[in-house]
Amino acid sequence: PITIEIWATKVLASKFELAYLLRDDERAYARAKSVMVPFDLESQRPRRMNDAEKEALTPFLEQE
Repeated sequence: PITIEIWATKVLASKFELAYLLRDDERAYARAKSVMVPFDLESQRPRRMNDAEKEALTPFLEQE
């Protein structure tokens, strides 16, 4: 089986970054990173995250 690890690397007011690692017990197969931007469907524009959204991501934030 392959394990997929996902964690947040950055949480800012208007975006957050996620990192991914696909691996098994012996080796890593792929690493990736994506930038996610909250989007307001009604206004069809990016928006800022509210405090609850930022707090929900905090437990997944990579510790330096």
